[in-house]
Amino acid sequence: MRMIVVSWMAEVSDEFGLQPETLHLGVALLDRFLSAAAPHGVPRGVLQMVAVACIMVAGKDLEVSHPTVEQLTAIAANCFTPQDLLRMERVLLDALDFTVCTQTAFTFLHLFAQGLDCLPAHVAALAVYLLDLTLLDYGLLSFPPSQLAAGALTLAMHTYGLGPAPVADTLRLAGYAPADMAAVSGCLLHLHQNAAWCGAPSALRPEWFV
Repeated sequence: MRMIVVSWMAEVSDEFGLQPETLHLGVALLDRFLSAAAPHGVPRGVLQMVAVACIMVAGKDLEVSHPTVEQLTAIAANCFTPQDLLRMERVLLDALDFTVCTQTAFTFLHLFAQGLDCLPAHVAALAVYLLDLTLLDYGLLSFPPSQLAAGALTLAMHTYGLGPAPVADTLRLAGYAPADMAAVSGCLLHLHQNAAWCGAPSALRPEWFV
């Protein structure tokens, strides 16, 4: 069920032209809310409204121009009212103790890319794509966001044959040894190889995806 909801969040984010970082923050808020609600669970009929509230809060935090309450309820086929969504926003913020800002894997990827000299655009694009795919796999939450970002970036570098120096620079920036990356790199490689079959929504596929 989570994978379906996150896939839909990606489509909504794409529809409104939101930044990738907004989607990553929205999914992080969703996972934190689900974790906080774990003892009782979230009714299936409410889950879509929770997801929309997460996108709305993330958009308010990161976007210069974010979707309105009316636009967000419309894209959810008016399954709930704007007033319902505003109430859910308050429930979400209460559950998160009004702590919205959190470091996602995308945040770390941006930091690592800034610390490298002349990172090729196609390598950065593949790293972003790999991180987008991780949003669909709940099991990858076991890895710290910084490790996911370092794994995505180094795997992209290996894929395009950049050589050992940029990989070493990335690991130095991230504070990881090569041995630390074996498990996360294996998971990311598996995601990449099976992307066509894992149900990844079109919104997460770059233009060169085949």
